[in-house]
Amino acid sequence: MPCRSEDGRAFSLDTYLERLHQNSGSDNDILKYKNRSIRTTVVDLFKRRYYTLEAVLEKHAYDPLFPFVYMYRIAGNTEDPLVSFHFHDWYELVVVHEGRGHFFIDKHVYPMEKGQIFHISGEIIHKAIPDQKEPFLCSVLLFKPTLIHSKELNESFSYFDPFLKNGFTSRLPQAGFKEIESFLEQMDEEKKEWKGKGSKHALQLYLHWILLILNRESKELLPPEASTTSSRRESWMNEVLLFIDETMWKEQLTLEKLAKEALVTPEHFSRTFKKTTGFTLPQYINLKRLIKAKELLKTTDYSISYIADICGFKSLSYFHTLFRKGIGTTPRKYRTDHSDKQP
Repeated sequence: MPCRSEDGRAFSLDTYLERLHQNSGSDNDILKYKNRSIRTTVVDLFKRRYYTLEAVLEKHAYDPLFPFVYMYRIAGNTEDPLVSFHFHDWYELVVVHEGRGHFFIDKHVYPMEKGQIFHISGEIIHKAIPDQKEPFLCSVLLFKPTLIHSKELNESFSYFDPFLKNGFTSRLPQAGFKEIESFLEQMDEEKKEWKGKGSKHALQLYLHWILLILNRESKELLPPEASTTSSRRESWMNEVLLFIDETMWKEQLTLEKLAKEALVTPEHFSRTFKKTTGFTLPQYINLKRLIKAKELLKTTDYSISYIADICGFKSLSYFHTLFRKGIGTTPRKYRTDHSDKQP
C-alpha cells in the first residue's frame, strides 16, 4: 500500500501526498490514478472534500456502572461519503481481522491491515477509511479507565501501557493475535446472549486478558517521527505543531506568524498544514482549545469565563458558540453532566 514504508511504518499525510504526486506525475493525474482506494482517500478527502473535515464528539449509550462498548467484526462502509474525524473520552482498541484501509490518528496516517491492533487514548482526533476493493473488517472496544483494575502488585506493569507509548498501533505474533480473536468471539457470544450471572464480569475479564496479551507480545510500529526517511517538509511541520501546542495558550497565533516561524510563505504553510492535519489552522487550534476546555470543566472549579480565557478564546460568547457547535451542549451543561464522573 502506498502509505506504508518498506519497514511497515506509517508516515504523515504530507509524505503520503508527495509520494502519490511522484507516482502520478501531476495533481491532475491523481484523478486518473488506477487504484480507486487511493484516489478516493486523497481526492475526496483533500480536494473535493466529500468527507467532512470538522471533528465531532462521538457519543455512545452505555451503562454508567459498566462503561464498556463493544462492536464485533464491523465492516468499513465504502458507500458512506460522510466519514468524519471524531474524538471521545474513551480508551479504544481497534482489532483488524481482514481487509485494508487507512487510519488517520492525530497528525499521522497508518495502513490498516489484518493483524494490526490500534490503541487510542481519550481526546485523540482520528478517522478510519476503508479500502474500496478490500474494506477492512474490525472489532472495536471502547472503555473507561474505571473498568480496569489498577492495583499495584509490586510489578512494573500497567494495563494502560499500550496507550502510553508513542505509537498508536502494534502488531502481534500470529498465535497472540489468534488468541485475541478467540477472546473477541467469546465476548460477542457473552454480550449477544447475556448468558446470565456474571456476564459483565466475564466481559471485563476478557478485556483484561486482551490488554495483558497486548502488553506482553506486541511489537510497536513506530510513529512517523521515528522514521529515518522522514522528509524535510515533514520535519518542519512537526516542529510547527509542537510550537502551536506550547504557544496557543499564551497568545493568538496567526497564519503569518507561524509561516514566519517556519521560514515559508503563508500560502505554502497553509497548503502544507491542511495536507498534514486535515484541518485549516483555525479549525485545528479551536479544536485543541475545546479539548483543553472540556478537561478543565470536568476537573476544576474554575469559572467558565476563566477557562475560556486561559484556553485562548477571544471572548466568552465566542467560546460558548464554538463549544455548543463542537461538543453539542453548553459549557455549563457539560460541567453539570460530568461533575461526578472521571475524565
